[in-house]
Amino acid sequence: MRRPDGRSPWLMCAAAPALGQDLGGTWRFRPEMGDQLLLVLEQDSLGNATGSLSIGELRFEVRGVVEGGLLRGTMEGEEIIDRFTARLLGTSLLWQVEGSDAEYAFQSVDDPAPRPEADARAAGGDRFAGTWIGAGVRLVLEGESGTYAGTVTIAGEIWSILARANGTVLVCTVVGKGEAGRLTGVLSGDALMLSGSAASALLHRMPPDSGEMKRPS
Repeated sequence: MRRPDGRSPWLMCAAAPALGQDLGGTWRFRPEMGDQLLLVLEQDSLGNATGSLSIGELRFEVRGVVEGGLLRGTMEGEEIIDRFTARLLGTSLLWQVEGSDAEYAFQSVDDPAPRPEADARAAGGDRFAGTWIGAGVRLVLEGESGTYAGTVTIAGEIWSILARANGTVLVCTVVGKGEAGRLTGVLSGDALMLSGSAASALLHRMPPDSGEMKRPS
């Protein structure tokens, strides 16, 4: 997603959060179906990380190194060795196994419980469908059950997108851009952290009866 002059419109958005911090701690991902994933990490002052990943009765030894805010390493279980990457986005730790398109948004077990009002809104409709705005970005999604189509507007430029949800992670692809136009959103309460290749923006859903959604009479 670059302009004709070569500049990325994401440079107009809010800067991405600092990712050089310690990734150590206990992280949990709860899928809508199946066993929860529990990740325990320890990180030393040099960025070396060790720990374990438990998926039901399966357990993997985790080893890696944090460089530039990105954790790269291996997860090793019985007769299984996979490589992975992990990065912070907002309050989530996004975990991806090499060769897989799925990203898992782990949440710290120390995070506060979601606000009741956010839960009430989610219960009344699809968690992603609607209009989201913030930091010069406007995201409009239509659809349900994890599959969406819509538009993203960044610094006044509009692109058509297709999106799929995996739990609290939303993967958007700009039509015709492929991997170069990939955006990742992570839902946390009533906010959506949308990340591109250069920067991130924190978006909030517009209420259906807000002025943003009203048409002129």
